[in-house]
Amino acid sequence: LAFPVIMILFAVGDMVAVGSSVKIALLLGQGKNKEANGLFSAAFCMILGIGVLFSLVGFFVAPKLITLSIKDTTLANVAWDYARIFLYFMPAIMPLFAVDNYLRICGKANFSMWMNISVAVLNIILDWFFLAYLRLDIRFAALATSETVPGAACRAHEETGGLLLVERAARLVIYSFLLQIDVTGYYIHNISTV
Repeated sequence: LAFPVIMILFAVGDMVAVGSSVKIALLLGQGKNKEANGLFSAAFCMILGIGVLFSLVGFFVAPKLITLSIKDTTLANVAWDYARIFLYFMPAIMPLFAVDNYLRICGKANFSMWMNISVAVLNIILDWFFLAYLRLDIRFAALATSETVPGAACRAHEETGGLLLVERAARLVIYSFLLQIDVTGYYIHNISTV
């Protein structure tokens, strides 16, 4: 029940990426690499800002919305457990939705396709491992999805030569979840090179 709303939030970041990737591609085609880099940095910072904003607002709004839309308290608690994990990871997940657009304008469409396939397969494997094999709860299904997506964004960073380094942020959030420690800082590295 929470997943469709989460996907709508991710789509907002993707809209920024789609719009900026068109302009970036035009600038690159005109040989204006410096302006393309600047636009890329601004768009990526905006996507991260949207992710942080949605994450912070989500922690206050989501519990109330879930309670309003789901009358069964047990199901509402499960939905909140699931959504909460995505809220932790939202600033790290949104870049993957953006990276997909930027990879295509860098001429790496095949890599983008294989990255998306590998994310889906790894997510299936981790879901099975956490839910069927270890018999863990719904939070770990969300964790499986949340961990595979930033990992793919890190791989895309390596492939393109410098989109965004979210690996440290993802690890920090994962460890904070596992240790039940609150984390508010994220590490961003060299987002202006394409």
